[in-house]
Amino acid sequence: MIETGLQLNALQQSMTDLEGMATSIQDEISLREGKGLIPTVKQYKELVKNGEEQIDNLNEQNSLLVKQQSNLSRSSSKWHEIQSQIQSNNSAIASMNGNIADWNRSISGIAEQMGSNLLSTLEAVFNESASKTGLTSATIQSLQDQFADWGFEDISSIFYNTAQGVKVDNDALENLVNT
Repeated sequence: MIETGLQLNALQQSMTDLEGMATSIQDEISLREGKGLIPTVKQYKELVKNGEEQIDNLNEQNSLLVKQQSNLSRSSSKWHEIQSQIQSNNSAIASMNGNIADWNRSISGIAEQMGSNLLSTLEAVFNESASKTGLTSATIQSLQDQFADWGFEDISSIFYNTAQGVKVDNDALENLVNT
């Protein structure tokens, strides 16, 4: 019984840590949104993974709680206290499953929105690249931002300077998009 209590304490501490990590990720998402940026797919995937770990933790807690309950009389206040904790954990699991479903929908929405934004930016890139003056710095920055959202760190290799301004190497861009 003492060992089970120690295991429960360790799981509860681990749960507190997981909840803290989830709050930090959600704060990062809020900060991005506050700056007018799209949250990243990576952030939502981290939330999903964290949520799954929380569910695993709660299921482990429930297993230990049931083990503790097995040694108690069903009419005892301690048995009912443990049953209340199990029900609370089950409710938290159901809530987390809902959150995970929401985060997965957000991942799909982000991918769709980023794809749309990237297409608009690429259209501007091709139009400006064909012009006499080349790409504007705003379009270059927008393209870099779009690719950064997709996880590409350095896309400078797709640009080249000409006497008419910065142009885009269409072949290099195509290779980058297809990787």
